[in-house]
Amino acid sequence: MKIDRDWLLGEVMWRAAIPDAQTAETAVEATLEALGERLSARDAAAFAERRLPPEWGTLFVLRQSAQESASPPGPVPGHGHTLATGRPGRSSP
Repeated sequence: MKIDRDWLLGEVMWRAAIPDAQTAETAVEATLEALGERLSARDAAAFAERRLPPEWGTLFVLRQSAQESASPPGPVPGHGHTLATGRPGRSSP
């Protein structure tokens, strides 16, 4: 069952004492963004497809997939040189 967009905005406005729908929508989008950062791409896509209105579902999945496709700059933490093998960036221990 999909969440009704207008109902959810009304609930957010009422529960958070937010005076206008635009601010409530910004709060919902920020919440979805935070949730999307913590879910796997598969879980995010499933949640968006089953529960979110189309305009929020695509936003949620796009943010999730964009973050997964971007590789982190530099070496991956926990790999490469350690104090046992030498200092990072040095050719000898």
